[in-house]
Amino acid sequence: MQLTSTLLLLSAASTVMGVKHVVKVSVGGALAYEPNSIPAAVGDTVEFDFLNGNHSVVQAPFAGPCTPSPGGFFSGFHPGGPGKAIDTFTIDIKDTSAIWFYCAQAKHCQSGMVGVINVQAGSNKTLEAFTAAAKLAPNNVAPPTGPTGGVLGQIAPAANNTGGSATGSTGVKPTSTSVTPPMSNSAMGPVSVSQAGGLLSMLLVAGLLL
Repeated sequence: MQLTSTLLLLSAASTVMGVKHVVKVSVGGALAYEPNSIPAAVGDTVEFDFLNGNHSVVQAPFAGPCTPSPGGFFSGFHPGGPGKAIDTFTIDIKDTSAIWFYCAQAKHCQSGMVGVINVQAGSNKTLEAFTAAAKLAPNNVAPPTGPTGGVLGQIAPAANNTGGSATGSTGVKPTSTSVTPPMSNSAMGPVSVSQAGGLLSMLLVAGLLL
């Protein structure tokens, strides 16, 4: 009984912590998010790593590519390049509805720098359709204020020697800053690693006492 209770508590803790999905922005200078389609579960996080150029990530409605969603997230603009610290922007996944996004720099959205989290299977609202519509958008609109709707962070410069992806221990973020949550997809605030670790410890102790 004690073992079963402990396993259940561990399962609950892992659900709270979720999975971190990393999206690399402008690998090698490309106007692209890699990957540009991300399946994510409730409780997961999606981290955008700005590697090169000067880019952003903005939430958009499917019907209005290259225009911000009211109350949606906006990372602000983040320059990057080899040898520079990598700025990051992390959002929490609160439900499994599709979340469309784009880069608001110049005509990057029209050039195909768009993506989606949790595209719905069987729906005609596909990434291909969103990309095609973005190419026809008359303007590429950046929100008037921001960042909003996520957590800003930074990865040590040594992780970006080639402008590629960060790997190993150098990928640890020394700093992070919470920014105003969006009106949508934000029923809860972000759970930090330290908070999740503390919760896990409490759950383990509770399981041993049962």
